[in-house]
Amino acid sequence: HKPELNESRFQEEHTSLSSIDMALELAAAKANSLTRNFPTALVIGADQTLEFNGKTQHKANSMSEARRQLELMAGQMHLLHSAVACANSSGLLFRHVATARLTMRAFSKAFLDGYLLSMGERVLHTVGGYEFEAQGIQLFEKIDIDIRRGKHKLRQRQQPRLIAPPYTFQRNKTS
Repeated sequence: HKPELNESRFQEEHTSLSSIDMALELAAAKANSLTRNFPTALVIGADQTLEFNGKTQHKANSMSEARRQLELMAGQMHLLHSAVACANSSGLLFRHVATARLTMRAFSKAFLDGYLLSMGERVLHTVGGYEFEAQGIQLFEKIDIDIRRGKHKLRQRQQPRLIAPPYTFQRNKTS
């Protein structure tokens, strides 16, 4: 079921929150919004926020804005805060956030053109303009994920699986 929450309004009303706290509060608000309709259920809410250059980023409102966001993040590191919250009719029971440090490749304009063409308006439905679990993985050079049991590093050491037309990557040098 879709949460009964206007994310844009929530974010406008909570501009003083850090990116991490925004992810936690959105996840909790989503979970809590459904407990009224499902009083006997354990409800899970989740959300992500993207932090780039110390500022919380938002979903693009147009394809040209998505292009600008991706161009700015190309070759750069950003943080993705993923939060989860559990609630029932008694209130919030649990919440947690994990942060990933993602470094985008310094990709070419031709690659970005192909990526945006293949993704279409889906880039407007996700912060950062990528679906990390799908085609968006092609955008990344390095991924560091902090989880409770330790730190995991994932690096693409070979050409990633291409879903978009085969445009050339300009890879960053990594150790």
